[in-house]
Order: sequence, then structure tokens, then C-alpha cells
Amino acid sequence: RAAQFAEEDVHALAALTTEAAVTLRHAEMHARFLKADAHSRRLHGLVASTHGLAADGGPEPPELLPRMGAELFERIPCQQLGVLRLHLGTLQTAYRTSDKLMFSADTYEFVLQLGRTLRVHKDQLQQEQLVGCPKDVYQCGSAMLLPIPSINGEPLGVLQLVNRQFASRFDDHDALVAEAFAANCGCAISLQAARAEAAKAKE
Repeated sequence: RAAQFAEEDVHALAALTTEAAVTLRHAEMHARFLKADAHSRRLHGLVASTHGLAADGGPEPPELLPRMGAELFERIPCQQLGVLRLHLGTLQTAYRTSDKLMFSADTYEFVLQLGRTLRVHKDQLQQEQLVGCPKDVYQCGSAMLLPIPSINGEPLGVLQLVNRQFASRFDDHDALVAEAFAANCGCAISLQAARAEAAKAKE
């Protein structure tokens, strides 16, 4: 064979390099998927177990949500965590790890209207702050607030985490876990409400 690589050898090597890069990227993405799927399965298992109790007339959402809040607190360590449930137009605390975690009513209303995760930290520049967002949320070290959605997308409450431990702010992974958790909370509340409505209709 010739001492120098032919042009087809270069193309073949480039193709192999590209294939190797794609394979490595696929492996990385697959690993992330498995990790996220494990989180989802664990949270789903928690919800399913509470559903089984609820089906036999067990815990109502006010008793169910504290269990789920404690589970999330283990996953995302923070100074304060709260689960607030919207009941008859008013937010009521279903679970909290501290007495001093309440933001203003305007802040919670803003999150419900925003309809998505709000992540803030004290070092955000003025131009990075959302227009219309109450200023009290920017006065803590870091905070993440997100709506708890029902099955049909309507807000059922607010999940809030304040002052991330071991980090200066909440990251993308924290947001993904919290959003999956909020969705499971919303599913649990929606299904419990549907069961209660069905039981009432049978009376």
C-alpha cells in the first residue's frame, strides 16, 4: 500500500470519527435519560402508593402533599421548601420546612399567571429580572417557584424552594426534578378530586 493516505482513506477516517462522536453523544444522552427516568419512576411510585391508599378512603391531598414535599426536600436540599395548594381561590400551605418562607400574595399570583418555572437569585442584573415580578422574590439568596398543574393544565398551587444548599442557585437539573415533582403533585390532586366527585355522584 502507498506510503501516503489516499483521499478515500481520509474520508473513511472522517466518517469513523463522526460515527464515534455520535455514538459517544448518544451514550451520554442515554445516560441522562436513564437518570431522569429513574427520578420519574421514583416519584411516580410515590404517587401510585398514595393513590392506592386514597382509593380505599385514605389520605386526602392535605395529608398526601406533606409526604411528597418531604421526598422532594431530600432530592433538592434547600433552606426552605413549601407546597401551597390552591383551594377555593386561596393558597393554603400543605407542607413547609420553615415558618418563614412566605412571599407576598402578589408573588404567588405572578407565578400562577406566568404558568412556568421562575428561577431567581440575588445577583441577577436589573435587566435580567422579569417585568412585573414582585421584588421580594429577589431579596433571598436564590429561589425557584413553579405552578402545580392539574391534568388539564389549570394551576392547583405553587411549589417553592428557597436558598439552594451546596450551591449559589438552583440549576437546570433542579428545575427538571421540581417540574416532574409538581406534575406528579398535580396528578395526585386531580385524581383525588375526581374520585371524590365520583363518590359524591354515587350517593
